[in-house]
Amino acid sequence: MAKPRKKALAAINTEGWMMSYADMATILLAMFIVLSTLGKDQTGASLQKGLESWRETRQTFGLGGIFSTSDRPGGLGSTGPHYNLEGEGEGGSGQGEGSGDKGGHSVDQENEKFQHFLGEMDRQFKVDRLPHAVGQATVDLYDPFNKVAPYWTGKQQELLAQVIPLMRRSDYVIILVVWSPMAKESAMLRSSEKAKQLADELAATAQLDSKARQRLIAVAKTWAYADYQRPVASLIVTRTVKAAAGR
Repeated sequence: MAKPRKKALAAINTEGWMMSYADMATILLAMFIVLSTLGKDQTGASLQKGLESWRETRQTFGLGGIFSTSDRPGGLGSTGPHYNLEGEGEGGSGQGEGSGDKGGHSVDQENEKFQHFLGEMDRQFKVDRLPHAVGQATVDLYDPFNKVAPYWTGKQQELLAQVIPLMRRSDYVIILVVWSPMAKESAMLRSSEKAKQLADELAATAQLDSKARQRLIAVAKTWAYADYQRPVASLIVTRTVKAAAGR
């Protein structure tokens, strides 16, 4: 007699759990997106606080406070800063969870970012602090410069004759600003090159030594006042604290 054939065993799907796991992960992701969207606090202070340690590890190889390039070394058990939210003073509800700790300290987020920027600039470049100013006068120039050297026109040179004696004094700093017509990179580069050419020609005319040349600063900026006519350049004459001490 012929024996009945045995039914083949059904193949067992060992990866079936991945479908349920993917559904659960998608639901959790959607829930967090909804919670973040409906949240009243959209300042991102908590997120920025959580990312600070991660940003520092990229610069210090994960060992904050050991290398000389560390910005703000801190101990493992030290209390983190409490960021004030906009419109809330020190000690307010914007300090977040754990604001009652005695070892905590309140940090303004904008000031923290600015201080971090200054620290990075000081680490990458040699930055000198300008002396404290006790007086300042600005002279705006509206007449266009000559296209070829000498760039300063005769009328402008008459005005510079009154400023040149101050350039030779150690208690004065002169900032030559060339105003860029637009904020594009190409326009800013052209204005920066023009400012350097004007400063070099002015230093040669005034016969400034190396120390006096350092007090003649050439920069390029964009004009931010739409209601006022944009000058071609400006001379900012700053009287430093040394002048007041010598009176």
